[in-house]
Amino acid sequence: MIEKNNCKHSSNQNENRSFNFHLGILFFSPYLMQLMGQELGFIKQWLVSVLLGALNIEQTKVLHFKSLGSMLGKVIKKLGNQRLRIKELATKENIEKILKFNGTIVGVKKIKDFYYDPHSIHYTGFLKTLRV
Repeated sequence: MIEKNNCKHSSNQNENRSFNFHLGILFFSPYLMQLMGQELGFIKQWLVSVLLGALNIEQTKVLHFKSLGSMLGKVIKKLGNQRLRIKELATKENIEKILKFNGTIVGVKKIKDFYYDPHSIHYTGFLKTLRV
């Protein structure tokens, strides 16, 4: 039988805890830590949003920002503010940093062959394979 005092005690402990809806993102924490080390921490929210399935800013409204904030620190919740921040950060210098970071992750210095995914090219059906 559980004593009443123990129930109160465990109840008080649980009041300080909260459920995290996006804990699976911790699988990517090694990459997120690398972003921080390369001064690319500003993209962590949008990278995590894409990893969680948000294909655009409008789809981020279904994310649980309290959970994200507990893992990432400060996050931007309002869509308009996200757009403004992305516009501020969309500089040539930052794009080069991100491309360099991506190259480091995939080991670009060790690889000679790269494959291009042409899904963004309009295909008319004239050829059996896409030609780039």
